Amino acid sequence: INIFMLYFVGMVMSRVGSLVIEPILLKIKFIRYAPYKDYLKAIKVDEKIPTLLLENNTYRTFIAVFTVASIILIYESLCEHILNKGAGVWVCIVMLILFLIAFRKQTNFIRMRVEIAIK
Repeated sequence: INIFMLYFVGMVMSRVGSLVIEPILLKIKFIRYAPYKDYLKAIKVDEKIPTLLLENNTYRTFIAVFTVASIILIYESLCEHILNKGAGVWVCIVMLILFLIAFRKQTNFIRMRVEIAIK
């Protein structure tokens, strides 16, 4: 059960990084990506790029972990004396929305690759 829970928490943090942290960093121009078509061409020339991308995504996930941990600590300090019995329902709803958005994003990514590949 612990292994499943740790894996699930890791997936959630990865999705928070991808769906929340990354768009914020793009919006404030903290990061900038190369166009996807250029990426597809570049990985044929430089085989290390996919490895660097995986490492980059790990950093993004760590940013999500520290962001969520900070929010939880702030929440706990603000609500130390308040017992919220409905919190479990809200957590499930947020997780559902998070993974629905992640599924849509991944589907769009795959479709874009297919469209580029057939051109």
